[in-house]
Amino acid sequence: MLYPKTCVTELDRVEYCHIALEKLRFAHNAMGKRFRDGEISKAEWRQYVVQEYEPRVSTICVALNKAREGMWDKPKEIVGRAWAYDRDVFQKSERFAVDITAIEKSGTPLEVADPIEDFTAYTEVDPAPGYITRTSSTITFTDFDRDITAYVYRDKGAAHFAGDFEHLVDLQVSADEVAALIGCWSLQNDIADMRAVVDASGDELFVCWYQAAGVHYIYMEEIDGGTAYTDNYPTAALSTPYYLKVKRVEADGTYGTLYCYIYSNSDRTTLVDTLSIALHTSKKDYRYVYALNSYNTAQADRRGTGTVANLDLQETSIAAIAGVAIGSIEKVCGVAVSADIEAVAGVSNSSS
Repeated sequence: MLYPKTCVTELDRVEYCHIALEKLRFAHNAMGKRFRDGEISKAEWRQYVVQEYEPRVSTICVALNKAREGMWDKPKEIVGRAWAYDRDVFQKSERFAVDITAIEKSGTPLEVADPIEDFTAYTEVDPAPGYITRTSSTITFTDFDRDITAYVYRDKGAAHFAGDFEHLVDLQVSADEVAALIGCWSLQNDIADMRAVVDASGDELFVCWYQAAGVHYIYMEEIDGGTAYTDNYPTAALSTPYYLKVKRVEADGTYGTLYCYIYSNSDRTTLVDTLSIALHTSKKDYRYVYALNSYNTAQADRRGTGTVANLDLQETSIAAIAGVAIGSIEKVCGVAVSADIEAVAGVSNSSS
């Protein structure tokens, strides 16, 4: 990431990155409108997202997370106002001129599409029937509180979620109380409530809805050995559908970067915000995917009600992606690297 000469401190760099992300968001949404209006084809829209937009977001977010962690590592008296900078102010700042076309592109495009997950095939833990109801595509949670242990998960096999991934999920919360916290997507190596993983000094990745003093957030967190690292969207609204794309790119940063793109429409052409976390201590694989999970702190009257829907792990077609390693086909399709691949991907070992 190349900064202008006037961008000197870590705080300057954080501000510059937020300006760049906001300019990219405007460009993304303008292109999305062209697609919705029929000016460009679906193929052209997807080409823009995968080859132009997301690779530049990767470059910016790696730089942003590096600058943020540089600030947190310094004494508070040195960084001053950087200790808790105002994200909204930085997004609206015009202090630095940013040419988004000059931003380097990084990362490996991942382009797949497949059927959504069938929630009736997931395992449900519900301490009192009524907190959770399911159809094949939608989970409804009702009065989901902070004094229960409840979740809906699927065992995908040891180390299934290794390397890069991109998952889609829809979230809508219709009612909540102060301190309500509901996990709408998570990866773990334990069958457990999210808070239990923290208390056991475990590891997990999750996205959740949270309410504090009437402010509604969409949070993304990494729990690394029980320590939390977070980013958040602080202007979410009740009874508003959000369409999320959660993505890990292991080439971004030392141990990879986790992203959450938040959209306001199901086509994912209108971007609201982009969250990112530089992952810590090691590159981790995960076994279980959770479409709903509680955060049990033994505190009542912190209820939330809403839905999680249309979870898409985007795995079925992965063998057909250009440049995919044959070895990764085993993880997704459960086959040996042999002639069996032909039955899964329609190719031979030599042609792959």
